[in-house]
Amino acid sequence: KRVRVERQGLLPVAGDPYLWPGEPIEDKQYVLSFVGNCYDSGRGRALNYARDHCQLYWPGPNSSFFQDAAQIYRRSWAVFHPPTFYQQPHDVTGERVDLMQGATMRHYEALCCGVPLVTTPKPDFAALGFQEGVHVFTWESIEQIPEAVARAQKAAQEGGLEYAKRLRQFILDRHTYEHRMIEAMIVMRRAGMLSE
Repeated sequence: KRVRVERQGLLPVAGDPYLWPGEPIEDKQYVLSFVGNCYDSGRGRALNYARDHCQLYWPGPNSSFFQDAAQIYRRSWAVFHPPTFYQQPHDVTGERVDLMQGATMRHYEALCCGVPLVTTPKPDFAALGFQEGVHVFTWESIEQIPEAVARAQKAAQEGGLEYAKRLRQFILDRHTYEHRMIEAMIVMRRAGMLSE
């Protein structure tokens, strides 16, 4: 039997609390860490600046995944996430690519581990409930990175384990893939794609 697909959609990113656990509790070894790749000069500039000015720990591209990456996050006071194509123009429209990007999986992964995120502002942060100075500490120009890192580190140090638990609970309460599936089912039911 062949089924014709008339509509499709993508499931928005979320946090996976099983692959990105908040435990075991780790001693803090890093002021700031980044796990991921760097394919463009925009992100590269931000990473180099954070290494030179904020003691960024980055084990390198394709080096740490899932539980190993989560351990690096838990050993950090803050997680750094510079956007891909930071300040880079779109090759067709000329608009800055990083200003069009919304929350990515990295934003959720850091919070799953109970660690605040130092990143650029995203257009969907408010709608998703991300709070500046609580979940995220934002910067727009690379010269603002040290101040954002200092604020994130201070929040993590002063908040301790309770703060880390609140960050993780934010994901558990509203931003897991289970939440995304439930939301998708509701949308499909309303659109008449699923029967009651």
